[in-house]
Amino acid sequence: MASGETNGRGAARPGRDPYAGLTAGLRFFVIDDNAAARAALDVRLGVYTRKVGEPIEVPDEFDTRSWLLAAEHLASRKIVGTMRITPRDRGPFECEQFFDLPLRLRQGVAVEITRFAILPAYRRRPDSLPAVSLGLFRLSTDLCRRIDADWVVIASREEQIETYRWLGFEQTGLITDYGSLAGAPHELLWHDFKKLGSFEWHGLHEFFGGHGRPEIVLPETLPEPGLWLRRLRHGRTAAAGNAS
Repeated sequence: MASGETNGRGAARPGRDPYAGLTAGLRFFVIDDNAAARAALDVRLGVYTRKVGEPIEVPDEFDTRSWLLAAEHLASRKIVGTMRITPRDRGPFECEQFFDLPLRLRQGVAVEITRFAILPAYRRRPDSLPAVSLGLFRLSTDLCRRIDADWVVIASREEQIETYRWLGFEQTGLITDYGSLAGAPHELLWHDFKKLGSFEWHGLHEFFGGHGRPEIVLPETLPEPGLWLRRLRHGRTAAAGNAS
């Protein structure tokens, strides 16, 4: 991990960004083109098939009303990670198929994070921070700030809960078998984004809430949720028509 200059006691000097090099060589963006959409869905399918032991539906009904985020390795121009953000104002969350969503999370502006997938070669190594994971979460927080989100919801396997707690999520104590992921037990977690979304409380606050980062790209105008999938399907239909 690259770091900024220090004051001799290991602390970064004021005005310096100690995480300037953390996501170097990567780009994080909201998908709005067919090639990136196809690549991100391939990553999701491969990762989740290995995770749950059987193929999952890709894309699914929730993609029709969600934003799709991607992490790209610039040197290879390869999509190496992806995440889905679903706003609740377009319809119920995926988790509501399995949980009775608490009332407070059904009020205000709420989003659900699902289908978080990173290729194995680009996951955390013992000697470094998880750059792809952190970059995707930074992009998701930028998106949540843009839409003025109140709540962020995620359903997590037990082995990932501590990571989400580290990011400010709280456990609801609601646990059930997740039918869309081979019945694996998941717990519902929530994040008070209005209270915690600045990340001033976090050890990585300068990464999550500080400097703007050119490699983390949020467009001035967000595309319509699900627009990427409509374009992808239209492109396939057009290609099939041209081939006939």
